[in-house]
Amino acid sequence: TPAPTVTPTAKPSPAPTAAPSPGPTARPTPAPTAAPSPGPTARPTPAPTTYAPTRITEAPSYAPTSDTYAPSTSPT
Repeated sequence: TPAPTVTPTAKPSPAPTAAPSPGPTARPTPAPTAAPSPGPTARPTPAPTTYAPTRITEAPSYAPTSDTYAPSTSPT
C-alpha cells in the first residue's frame, strides 16, 4: 500500500500584525494655571476705636452717700 501522500498543511500566513498606531499622543493640554488672583486683600477694617467714656460706676468720693453722710439739716 503506497504511503498516503501527506498534503502539506498550508499554514495560514499570519497577517502582518500591524502594531496599532498609537497616533499622536494627545497630551491633555493643561489649562493655563491661572494663579487665583488674590484680589485686593480686603483688610478687615478695624472698628474705629471709640473711646467709650468710662462711666464711673462707683459713686465718686465727694457724692453724699446716704449711708455715711448725714446732711446737717437732719435731726440728730
